[in-house]
Amino acid sequence: MTQNTTQPLPAQDTSSLSMYTYGIVNRGEHPALVQIQVSPNAVDYAVDSQEVIAGGQTKALVPQRFLHYTRLVIQSVQPDQPTRLDVYFQAQRVR
Repeated sequence: MTQNTTQPLPAQDTSSLSMYTYGIVNRGEHPALVQIQVSPNAVDYAVDSQEVIAGGQTKALVPQRFLHYTRLVIQSVQPDQPTRLDVYFQAQRVR
């Protein structure tokens, strides 16, 4: 569930992946703000991109920049209007 404050999800080590995507399904009726953040060290994060995902909508989010770690940060768009998000991380390695 989203909240009024930002909530970072666990970071993914994306250093050896050739392609990866986050699938976000908003199962609720309120919109959610989703940020992709990247980091060289899993401590210091920079915002790569962000999207608002409306209630009932599904989006595929792909980072635009590469650093060793990638994570999502989620938040309710409107105060006191939480929503439930299903988050999927799918990746490929090319050998």
